[in-house]
This record gives sequence, C-alpha cells and structure tokens, in this order.
Amino acid sequence: MNPPLDSPITKLHNFITDWAFTHAHARVHYPRMSGHKGWSIKAVSNPGSALALHRQGELLFAGGRGTAVSPVEHLLIGAAGCLALSCRAVLGERGGSGTSVEVTATGWKAANPPSRLGRIELSVRFGNDIAESEARSIVEEAERLCTVNNTLLDPPAIEIDSSRVEQSAG
Repeated sequence: MNPPLDSPITKLHNFITDWAFTHAHARVHYPRMSGHKGWSIKAVSNPGSALALHRQGELLFAGGRGTAVSPVEHLLIGAAGCLALSCRAVLGERGGSGTSVEVTATGWKAANPPSRLGRIELSVRFGNDIAESEARSIVEEAERLCTVNNTLLDPPAIEIDSSRVEQSAG
C-alpha cells in the first residue's frame, strides 16, 4: 500500500524521482533521462527544529525533533529509490512491469576522517516471477541508468560559496 499522496515520504519520493506516483499495475514507459536536467534544494535548519527541505518554495520534507530523517538517511533514500526506479524502468522496457522491486540501502560510517560513509550496500529483491539470472541482468542495466548511484561512484565537484552568507528576511 502506498502512503498518501500528500505525506512527507511521498513528497520526498517524488522529489528524488521527479516522477509522480503511478499504480503498480499500470504499464508505464519510463523515458531515459537526458543529460540537461538540474535540481535545486534549500535545506533550512533553525534552532530547536528539524531539518526542512524545500524545492521551488514548496516544503518537501520536515520531521519532528529527534525523529527527522537525517541527511545521511536522505543519501541512502536517494541511492535505494533511484536504483528501485531504474529497475522499474528496465522492467517496463522488457514488458515485466507487474512485478515488485524492493531495494534496501545500508551505509556504514568510515573509520577515519573526514566524516563520511565508507561503504554503502544495496540489496535488490524482485517478486517471485523473475528468475535469478534475469534479476541480475535487470540490475546490471539499471545500474547504468541510476543517476544517484552513478554520481556517488564518480563524484562531482562540490563548490561551497562561504563568501556570500545571507541574512534571512524576517
């Protein structure tokens, strides 16, 4: 059962995938992503409140104090969600979009500085109607489609502009 369309986890899911929820039984064609797409997110952390994430002025996700999804968990959500939807796209192209796909992401913190994950493990499970060899083939193709995991494997340059710190109005 899917969570309600207006729930924070659904909004986070839609943010990660940039696709609206569809019914599992619907046959949907997932086009391959072009290389000219960009994303922008604002993360707000105020004293005494949880992290809030916004896209184009819309609140995507905010959790209660002590129960909010951490930034590291968001990273794991992105890795698992992207691979699951990439598998779904491959299944759709092969005419097998009726089976379930489950991806579990587990991360371990690196032992040495700087603070980061040293290892991420992704476990993929399909419904019973997919043979093991076919499942491996689907995952191999999905790995090439997964923008999040490909970014983690070949990290982009990250630029932090600390020379321009703005004071919020209000």
